[in-house]
Amino acid sequence: MDQLIITEADALSEFCALAASEEYLTIDTEFMREHTYYPKLCLVQIGLQQKAAVIDPFAPGLDLAPLFALLQDARVLKVFHAARQDLEIFYLMMGTMVTPVYDTQIAAMALGLTEQIAYHSLVKKDLNIDLDKGSRMTQWDKRPLSEAQLHYAFNDVIPLHKIYPIQRKNLKGREEWISEAWQRTCSSEGLSIQPEDAWKLLKFKQLKPHQMGALVAAATWREHYAQQKDLPRRWVLSDESLLVLAQNLPKTVAEAESLRLRPNKVRHLKSLLEAMQLSTPITKPLRPCKVKLSPNKDLLHLLHLALHHCAREQNIAPRLLCSIEELQNLTAFTPEQQEWQDHSLQQGWRREVFGGFAEKIARGSVVLRFQNRRMHFEEV
Repeated sequence: MDQLIITEADALSEFCALAASEEYLTIDTEFMREHTYYPKLCLVQIGLQQKAAVIDPFAPGLDLAPLFALLQDARVLKVFHAARQDLEIFYLMMGTMVTPVYDTQIAAMALGLTEQIAYHSLVKKDLNIDLDKGSRMTQWDKRPLSEAQLHYAFNDVIPLHKIYPIQRKNLKGREEWISEAWQRTCSSEGLSIQPEDAWKLLKFKQLKPHQMGALVAAATWREHYAQQKDLPRRWVLSDESLLVLAQNLPKTVAEAESLRLRPNKVRHLKSLLEAMQLSTPITKPLRPCKVKLSPNKDLLHLLHLALHHCAREQNIAPRLLCSIEELQNLTAFTPEQQEWQDHSLQQGWRREVFGGFAEKIARGSVVLRFQNRRMHFEEV
């Protein structure tokens, strides 16, 4: 397979035109964000049938427009492994989502593998290739790139190109089972935070109205500052420090600096205090009050066992069927209640694989036995 290092506009345009003629391509990125608010794209790797390319965004004068057009071309499937962070980078740069997307990590759950199987483990399983992981945490923003880094980068997409058809063959009609998970991955929700929504990232208990208003103002101020200076939020002010300021409401810089803030020297602290002091008290709950459900613990234990039993029978990861929270919510009701029948586990393929069986257990028409060193569920 030809391996290209692309640093010039003509080469990028030519490669993207070739990629646009293929059914699917594999893609990965190398980035850094330890010292910045926004992820810093350092490399883009793309694998095709006969060629693979490492695209260098740092190359002088290289316009990534042909790449962005390719990423939005609905005719070409983009195959990632653990796509979320890659999608975030491209969303921030393009202002729109990559489409269409296939995630081999999510598909692996429908093939009986662990919930978050690592790429190197998937390559070992499907291709019996041991990948070198030594360059994963190297300085990808330094130039020139070493031979080891380039070797690592190409191996992020070349084996992946062979894994995709293997998965599609083995899925055998289970695409519907993972479509919901794909949609969640491909959603733009959570990929970009507006400063006025930054308070949603915080964990806090109920505060007084004036404290709540100050906390929202402080979180908004921090997000604006972090974005403008391209700094990690925690470098501007920690979450704990935002809560300390909101709870104590200092009026002067001296009062604020007497509190236990991290970092202990906050730049433009006066501006932050002014924003908090001008905030409006918030009297209504910002988060919708969740109805507290009381799961039936005995039924929950049984359904937890049944979940793993059904997942084993279907050879899929239990998490693909449902989360523990979904299971808890289901057991707060009985099959006679409409809430049970409306639950996500009682719809579509989930009911076929697990929900219907769970209902039989809840109605007492299935018993659990241990025989021949295995767990068995039998209908009465």
